[in-house]
Amino acid sequence: MLAKLLFIALALLAIAIPASAAIIQGSIYSAETFEPLNNAIITVNSVPEQQLVAKDANYSFNLEPGAYEIKARYFENQKLVLEANEILKVGDEGTFSLDLILFPAVEDANLFEELTQDELGNIDLEIPESPKGFDLLSIALATILAALIAIMLYSLYKQKRGKKPGLEKAGKKPAILDKNALEVLQALKERGNRATQKELLEKVHFGEAYLSLVLTELESEGKIKKIKKGRGNIIILKEKE
Repeated sequence: MLAKLLFIALALLAIAIPASAAIIQGSIYSAETFEPLNNAIITVNSVPEQQLVAKDANYSFNLEPGAYEIKARYFENQKLVLEANEILKVGDEGTFSLDLILFPAVEDANLFEELTQDELGNIDLEIPESPKGFDLLSIALATILAALIAIMLYSLYKQKRGKKPGLEKAGKKPAILDKNALEVLQALKERGNRATQKELLEKVHFGEAYLSLVLTELESEGKIKKIKKGRGNIIILKEKE
């Protein structure tokens, strides 16, 4: 009989004590100072729920295997100022460390729900009027004026860069002629400042193709004038050397 009672007692003790349990412990800190934070309220959603006040900034819970949420709250003058939420999963038995760092509490997201529809209707939203005299036409005129000024400044800048000091117009600077061109001019003088292209060809030492090039150059420089006559040209000297 005694042995039977002892067996029942051991069985009840085995039921009362969890087969495996873990100890979760740690310290509480403020994220603002990273100093230990006393008197924070720590809650874990075990069954039944466990809660304690960490008077010395430390806490400890015995938890069976499972998933839990640990909440830490710190109040000043009955107002929540710091908080932290941690999710943990307990697997095996043993002792585990989990420090809690409390951050400034987020303001209640449902604050605006306290305003009733009537209170919202009494809010007077005023839209400021546009300044008088400042309309779209004024903006457009100012934009066009700014664009014109920019174009003028750019044109002046290009003109200034395009000018080179000491450079004169090509028409006013005497052209430097090569010896072949001078030879053609001399031949014209000998012919009384007028000759056909064929007559000039008899006087110079180069061919007809090159003579045509020299005559074209002299004509572009204003030294001679060519007059078409039949199949040939009459060359007239325009200035006296």
